[in-house]
Amino acid sequence: MGSKSSSSQNTTYNTNTNYTYNQLDGGAIEEAFKFATSQSENAFGFGEYVAGEAFDSIDHALTASLNHSSQQLDQMSELVKTTQTQGATELINANKETAKVMYISIAVVVVMMLLMMLLAGRKR
Repeated sequence: MGSKSSSSQNTTYNTNTNYTYNQLDGGAIEEAFKFATSQSENAFGFGEYVAGEAFDSIDHALTASLNHSSQQLDQMSELVKTTQTQGATELINANKETAKVMYISIAVVVVMMLLMMLLAGRKR
């Protein structure tokens, strides 16, 4: 009987030991799975963070480029307006000078005609 009892105790011990080992193995597997999952979530979160930062950087660069281009366009527009204004002013001034020359020329022609008429009247 002692041997049977001993065998029964041994079986109980082995069963408990195996259960304990299985429980530890299952716990270790579960912990490893939790750890791997958390690391995967961390990696995904970090990847999402990096992607977000990259998107923000690209967005910032595009916004800066757009603002710079807009400023350049405004400056070019002002330059064109200034150039057009200067060109128009120069054209107006040139037209005024041309008009002065024409008026002087007409005045000279009128004076010449009057002199010719005066001289022609004296000869009679």
